[in-house]
Amino acid sequence: MRKITTLKWIVVAVASLMSTQSFALGLGGELLYSNPEVKDYDGLNFDLAGVAGTLQLGEFDSLLAPAVHAQFSTGSGDTPNGKTDVNYFEVTGTGGLLMYDKNNIVVRGVAGIGIGIADIDVRASTINNDTDASFVVFPVSVEASYLVPNTNLSFFANAGYKLYLDVADERIRCADGTVSSDTGYTVCNGKGGFAADSKFPVGKMQGVQLGFGVKLFY
Repeated sequence: MRKITTLKWIVVAVASLMSTQSFALGLGGELLYSNPEVKDYDGLNFDLAGVAGTLQLGEFDSLLAPAVHAQFSTGSGDTPNGKTDVNYFEVTGTGGLLMYDKNNIVVRGVAGIGIGIADIDVRASTINNDTDASFVVFPVSVEASYLVPNTNLSFFANAGYKLYLDVADERIRCADGTVSSDTGYTVCNGKGGFAADSKFPVGKMQGVQLGFGVKLFY
């Protein structure tokens, strides 16, 4: 009986939230900057700049704002072995909960989950190859938006944190032929160093992401 009562309250709570949701459509675009840090490679930081498109279900001031985002970023990072270039593509689904709504300004807390794919070009004196990394991505952020009076156009800015977990099946190969799923620069110490065609599993990345853009609501 207790389980039934709990389920009933969950259904009532969800129905209450959905009843306040406006099912309009918002289309947006934004400019992005992110700075993910790769912990296992001496704190390697990538500086990435990019663009993103957003499809939002819900009006400007709706209580809930489920959305799908697609982004492309490119950049590089410096390592002890040389410069590493990155092209990164990501698709995420998020939900936003309205925290503030006054004078054409809304503030939302946003969280979600997504997938990311990175083409990483390692360029050094002894190594020059590509590594393809795949990630499960967990973003959280705060977004503030301003609706231009008497229009359906809004400008917004967001700041948040992302955790990237490498799920690709990459292996480091050392010059002596041994292979390891570990990450970091020390994996091939005493084994002749990295093989010239070695792949580099990323492991975990985390860092900030900042964005600024516009949305048009229909």
